[in-house]
Order: sequence, then C-alpha cells, then structure tokens
Amino acid sequence: MLLATLYSIYNIIAYEKSEKILYIENEMIDDLYELYDIDFAPYFKQLFRKLRRTFWGRCRLPGP
Repeated sequence: MLLATLYSIYNIIAYEKSEKILYIENEMIDDLYELYDIDFAPYFKQLFRKLRRTFWGRCRLPGP
C-alpha cells in the first residue's frame, strides 16, 4: 500500500516536471520565431522532444 502511494506521488511529480519542460521548450521556440524570424524552429521542436525522450525517459520508473 505504501509503495503504491509513493509510486503515485512520484508519477504526479514526474508529470508536473515534464509539463514544465514542455512549457520551457515552447517558450524557446516562440523566442526563435520572434527574435530571428527563422523557418527552421519546428526542427528545434523535434530536437527538444528527442532530447527530452532520451534523457527524461531514463529518469522515469517503468509504468504499469
């Protein structure tokens, strides 16, 4: 029971962190569009997602 509760709390914290990371990524992409007026910002979005999956995925526990 305690383990299930701790696992639930961990998943909530991990979800909140991933939402913050996604927000930061979107802000960076918006800045690229505004400051540099470049057309390759979507490629940065793909790069950020790949990096997040690579590094963030290693930090998470396997789900049910």
